[in-house]
Amino acid sequence: MVNVVQPVRSWAGRLCGAFQSKEAFLQYVHTDGNAHAQHSWTNEDLKPSPPEMVNWQWYNFCLFWFGMGFGNWTLGSSLVGAGLSWWQATIAVWIAAFVSGTCMALNSRAAANYHVGYPVILRTCFGMYGHYWPVLARAVCACVWVSVITFQGGAFVSTMIHCVVGQKWNNLAVQFPNSVGTTVQRFVGFLIFWAIELPFCCLRPTQLRWLYTFKAWTLPPSVIGLLIYCLVQSKGELGSTAALAGTTALPKGSVLAWLWVSSINSCMGNWSTFIANMPDFSRYAKNPKAVFWTHILFVPFPAAIVCILFHFTLYCDAHIPRRGE
Repeated sequence: MVNVVQPVRSWAGRLCGAFQSKEAFLQYVHTDGNAHAQHSWTNEDLKPSPPEMVNWQWYNFCLFWFGMGFGNWTLGSSLVGAGLSWWQATIAVWIAAFVSGTCMALNSRAAANYHVGYPVILRTCFGMYGHYWPVLARAVCACVWVSVITFQGGAFVSTMIHCVVGQKWNNLAVQFPNSVGTTVQRFVGFLIFWAIELPFCCLRPTQLRWLYTFKAWTLPPSVIGLLIYCLVQSKGELGSTAALAGTTALPKGSVLAWLWVSSINSCMGNWSTFIANMPDFSRYAKNPKAVFWTHILFVPFPAAIVCILFHFTLYCDAHIPRRGE
């Protein structure tokens, strides 16, 4: 426990000191560059990772993707809503995850061998100046994705607060107008989740390895527990795909085929950022072989399991009595 608390306490102290003055902040965000000349071509993050940081074994990547797979809890919800059955949606998710995992494995090869990150790999394709554009595009996409995840997390925080304080949480005196598009409760949850999340954005993947391991061990019991709860509450009754899709005319023939193709493409978008910037994780692999089969197998395997569990939970939820019914 001391090994975890002490680095966090030290980092928190440095972070607080960074906001004491402009010079202190610039010193905090500064990375060591080339000893011979200050230039943007190289700095501490762009150089090959030092040996002490190259410490990810094959099982670290397995745990990383196992936790990530169980985090994609709602991946198949839009597919069922569009009219796919649970097994059609599961196959679509599995195909998308398998293709994505294979692309990640291939894109990780150079980084795992030379221990360099995504921007350096880009220079081989786009050149020394051209690589700035995809780096900027990734940064913008990362900001958008973090915003989406933070908004979802804020909704969960709001729900947890409602479970603790009851109906008082929904009856706050202050309310946003409808034109805002959200509620005070969700906005407060957004701020709380953002405050919790923000410190982790300052850490490198090697410093978050313990968090990925913790996530891999805690999410599966949580998901299975939620499924058991829904089974008990629904008394084992399952809804139908037509009822969840809100229609009796489910797609067939060529319409179903194109919907399936569209669903695979939509699911691949979930892993698209990892396909591109997986070198930022694979650079820490102790053995280059550790990033090949772990991506090909442990990206689709947890995703398919979670998709099946989610669909059964969703079908059970259709038969759970709501308050007031």
